[in-house]
Amino acid sequence: MNHIYVVDSIFKANLTGQSHGYTALNTPETPTTDELMAAMTACTDWYIQYVRTMRAVDLTKIITFRFVDGGRGEMSVIDMLNHVLLHGTYHRGAVGWLLSQSGVTPPKDVLTVFLRDHHHTG
Repeated sequence: MNHIYVVDSIFKANLTGQSHGYTALNTPETPTTDELMAAMTACTDWYIQYVRTMRAVDLTKIITFRFVDGGRGEMSVIDMLNHVLLHGTYHRGAVGWLLSQSGVTPPKDVLTVFLRDHHHTG
């Protein structure tokens, strides 16, 4: 789950033109579950606000960036957002499977529940 957070943070920095400071796709130390939950919640809230303020034309903007290995990258905003969504979904599914194989009931991990819990009207 920390890897998901790191990648989300890297793409957030790329979307805003800021330096992310990461040199790998995970950190040497694993944060506590409370620290990770707080960081992931803040990052998710940022993405929700970011998308809420966008116009359709913003989605086609091309952003250039550097991968953590130093390679050059270039993606449209919509492709970057899709990557963040799909990447996290892939890994959350794997974590859920590992939990269930260990005899633990994994949390609900479906888009409809996420939207219900994070969609605010008004």
